[in-house]
Amino acid sequence: QQLLTRKARMLHGVGLVVADEIQMLADPERGADLEVLLTRLRLSQVPFQFVGLSAVLRNNDLLSRWLGARFLEHYERPVELRRGILFEGEFAYQTYNSRSQGTEPLPGAAEGPAWKIMMSTALALAAQGEQSLIFLSDKNSTRNMASRAAEEFSGAPAVEAIEDLRTLEETRSRDMLIECLQSGIAFHNADMCIEERSVVERHFREGSIRVICATPTLAVGVNLPVRNVFLEPMLWDNDKATGQMYKRFLTKAEYDNMGGRAGRLSLEDSFGRSVLVATTPLEKTQFERLYFEAELEELSPQLTGVDLETHAMNLVAARAAHNRQDIARFLRHTLTGMRYAKALSDREDSFQEKIDVAVR
Repeated sequence: QQLLTRKARMLHGVGLVVADEIQMLADPERGADLEVLLTRLRLSQVPFQFVGLSAVLRNNDLLSRWLGARFLEHYERPVELRRGILFEGEFAYQTYNSRSQGTEPLPGAAEGPAWKIMMSTALALAAQGEQSLIFLSDKNSTRNMASRAAEEFSGAPAVEAIEDLRTLEETRSRDMLIECLQSGIAFHNADMCIEERSVVERHFREGSIRVICATPTLAVGVNLPVRNVFLEPMLWDNDKATGQMYKRFLTKAEYDNMGGRAGRLSLEDSFGRSVLVATTPLEKTQFERLYFEAELEELSPQLTGVDLETHAMNLVAARAAHNRQDIARFLRHTLTGMRYAKALSDREDSFQEKIDVAVR
């Protein structure tokens, strides 16, 4: 987006555009920006080839027409994935490729709160030589669990990772990481600088870090091959109407994307595990319905309801729009504009008024 705003003509040298994780169009935080960017590319008149990639997207005729693309589906993973629920020490799973069902006992605590079972199981698997990612709902939880896990786990220190961190500027995250890495445990969240996150990712790939406690942002755009993924099923979200934070269940698409980190090609050649922890029979049934019996959600664009000022300014700065009519035309060509074309036509006055406010 920034490159196109500063040097709009650079597009004339582009022959191929690849948009990875294209389901991010539905992300409340970044979806609108991605939608505007892809619309700018579509309207540029440059004849590049476009490829959009996603592991969690259902066939969507509107999205395909908007992108001028064919929808191609491939259902087989190169490494099998066991997706299931850990309850009372037994992991009941369904395999991704063959759709077969099975059970296996997993080491660690069989009772207690879900976070303790996740941590205990991940540490027991680490003692057997298996790496794990634990996805938690917020940054504090990643730090707290990593610190507690490091106290309980007698793993070998990640010596080279510690040495790399000591060369970086002193921060609270850096100092906490060095402590955790004495046992081969780490955390990963947005409070860390990019250099700190890079150290954790690199040494996890190399194997000296056994467990990472991370926020869900690690699931997008970061390729960390791992045998086991544990997921906390709740996620913090922001209510656009009130500005209040609230907790909600992961969508099926979010669950599939995060759990799909397990069994990645290049590390595993047998299988990976995507693990939810249930502490009651009712919770187990609820997870089965939400994540194994339900269909993937329809992709819902996020440009509605956002302030248009920044998008209007970027369009003008990049010479992609020169007047109110250009901005209106641009918005009608977004995915949101196509989806709500009739509503925009029926409420033309309100639509134009929003553009006037943004321009002013």
